[in-house]
Amino acid sequence: MAEKQGYSGAIYFTPTYTATTISFADTDPDTILDSAEGFVTALFEAGNVYTVTGSSDNNDDFTVDTVAAGTLTLAEGETLTGEVAGATVTIAAALPGVTLAQFYNWSMTVAVDELDTTSFEDAGNYTCIAGLNRFSATAEKYWNTLNNQDAWLGAAKTVRFFTVYDATPATTTSYYYEGSLLTTSLDVNAPVGEVIKQSMTMTGTGTVPRLTTRSTAWTT
Repeated sequence: MAEKQGYSGAIYFTPTYTATTISFADTDPDTILDSAEGFVTALFEAGNVYTVTGSSDNNDDFTVDTVAAGTLTLAEGETLTGEVAGATVTIAAALPGVTLAQFYNWSMTVAVDELDTTSFEDAGNYTCIAGLNRFSATAEKYWNTLNNQDAWLGAAKTVRFFTVYDATPATTTSYYYEGSLLTTSLDVNAPVGEVIKQSMTMTGTGTVPRLTTRSTAWTT
């Protein structure tokens, strides 16, 4: 096992919606429409950037100004090409996703499970191969940035532990460990003041060291 420490980190959620009922309107402001009215239940929220894939002419990132069940109204300056529904279109929060929580002063233990590959056909030799990466981590303090608590429960989230703190990661290379989290319960009765002061304990899988270069501004 290996122990690692760092200053900042964040947990992200990627709301995603796929349907054949999505159309695009060049209406100033431009809008993305869904006759099945699935945008709200997909947990889309105003002010976030979403990535469109699967369309004929509108595969791109767009900033959403307002969200209704059947309409995503885009921010000023965003442009769409008119397109009727029919294609299987997916709209998802642009990477790294919507920030659910941020934390700092983290400490993480990384381990690799070994998988038994014993074969009795091979004279009963006992061997192991490296398997699933896993981690456990704690953070000194954290704070929530998304009010919609439903986004936490029963859905996979991505956590990033940054090993190099940078106030302007948009223009430099960011180093981080990334893993997957699943939250099964939340205590929503904790006073706000206490939530801000609480420590955070995390377990999950993934923790593969990764290197990324950001080309657009975002905060950790």
